Amino acid sequence: MSIKRFSVMLFVVISLALSCASGEKPGNKSHFPDIAGFTRSNEVVSYRPDNLFEYINGAAELYLMYDFNGLNLQQYKDKDENTITVEIYDQQTVNNSFGIFSQERPYECEYLDIGTQAAYMEGYLNFYQGRYYVKVAGYNLGAKDREHLTSTAKKVSGLLKEETAPPAMITVFPVKAKVANREEYIPKDFLGYSFFTKAFTAEYQDTDAKSYKLFIIETPDRAALEKALNEYMKAANIKKDLIKDGIHEVDDQYQGKMLISVSGKYIIGALNPDNAKIDHGLINQVISGLK
Repeated sequence: MSIKRFSVMLFVVISLALSCASGEKPGNKSHFPDIAGFTRSNEVVSYRPDNLFEYINGAAELYLMYDFNGLNLQQYKDKDENTITVEIYDQQTVNNSFGIFSQERPYECEYLDIGTQAAYMEGYLNFYQGRYYVKVAGYNLGAKDREHLTSTAKKVSGLLKEETAPPAMITVFPVKAKVANREEYIPKDFLGYSFFTKAFTAEYQDTDAKSYKLFIIETPDRAALEKALNEYMKAANIKKDLIKDGIHEVDDQYQGKMLISVSGKYIIGALNPDNAKIDHGLINQVISGLK
């Protein structure tokens, strides 16, 4: 689908949603800036967990998985009916706001220093900051698309009054061999297992350009870690004791080759379906960074 066609469809969806949302309770105006040359075309509209699907349909399930708490949105129009729409999603924590950002950012885009990080592609700009995930969309802005969206996003960022530090766990992953901007946060059902939650991942490449992922799973405490690993060993029919010290090689019937280690309340490992040459030193660096 072309970017132009996508922008047209996005404008139609947003316009219809705003017209249908006239009965919603007006939301918080304090996070929405004035935009030179544009006027606000409606009151700030709000959605909550019980009615988010009315605005984004099935996509609501993804936001709810990341503890969605509320959405406020505002549309602006200029004299030529060109529009800018700002959506501010309250995801409650920086882990969750980063998580939804990591799921929706395009594979190829321009990354910008707005909020904690922003991803821009013609027609839209998304960024996360603190508990908030922000989406700024433009319709028919032409050559000024990037200028309008970036300036609007910067103004919103300043009004949020949230810290711009990324999730602490992201900084634990070693930089060596890491693929930039491929980190993710999975809050539930990591690897398809209900007992693996709160997982951060980062993509790496070996010397032959084969990809693999390092992961960190945070559990509430050591007892919870042991319970989760015991359930995993049973579910995946793993005979070795993964709770013992060391880096264990695992052949998971669903995920393929893996490495697993533990440190305190953390499960650290690597997903290696392509049989890449994994530097075990990277896993040890992660373990050191968690202490």
